[in-house]
Amino acid sequence: MVKLASQRKLKWCLVHFKAGELTSNWTAKYLGVSQRRFQQIYKEYQITGKIPSIGLNVGRPKKEVPQQWKSLIKEQYEKTHCGALYLEKKLITKHGVHISHNIIHQVLLELVTLITKYQSRGEENLGYTMSELIRCLWCIRIIIIAKMGGIFVLC
Repeated sequence: MVKLASQRKLKWCLVHFKAGELTSNWTAKYLGVSQRRFQQIYKEYQITGKIPSIGLNVGRPKKEVPQQWKSLIKEQYEKTHCGALYLEKKLITKHGVHISHNIIHQVLLELVTLITKYQSRGEENLGYTMSELIRCLWCIRIIIIAKMGGIFVLC
């Protein structure tokens, strides 16, 4: 199904077509759809009296990652500091839960963006390299400890 450029154009075409000022051939070319498709849209408009929403909410809906999975991934990442593929294998062996490496990667990227929000340098997205992520985690720990007035020791 073709996503129409604007609902305003569709409304204008339907109103003028109903008045008999335009042909279905011309309006179909103007909207970028076939003549038969315009006739189907017009029929729906006649039945309901409302302008149909074409091309909205098309495609497979996104699934939300459960909070339990997010916490599990974060916990496992803090222990191992490794990439998504290795974390996937670790989660299967230790917890018996299969989480796709794409979902793990998505959660790790969310973690990185959360970390960069609280970073003192105001640096934009660090990307997803492990060395930068570990450096960023150490920066946050140092900042928190420094704000609390404590002394920190690097291992």
